[in-house]
Amino acid sequence: MTEVIPENDYFSQMSTSDFSLWGVILLVVVALEGWLALALFQRTRIARIIAITFSVIGLIWSIYGLTEYTGLFNAFFLIVHSYFLWILFYRYNRTSFV
Repeated sequence: MTEVIPENDYFSQMSTSDFSLWGVILLVVVALEGWLALALFQRTRIARIIAITFSVIGLIWSIYGLTEYTGLFNAFFLIVHSYFLWILFYRYNRTSFV
């Protein structure tokens, strides 16, 4: 039977290799977000599609979080993702994307 670790005690039981693994994963995510931001700045179509997809997933997840868990955190992300989608759909000129 596995032992359940309390949430506040999880980090104290992680090893150095666990922290290194999560650090590498974080660097990969940062690199992908940097590429997405640069591609959006250059107005490429694939970046717009990826950003819309991520924003829709985030919007659905924040709505689910509001119904399941409530709280200001989910309401904040609902507003943020709605704003991102508004920018991506209406603020950017669709003809400027190649």
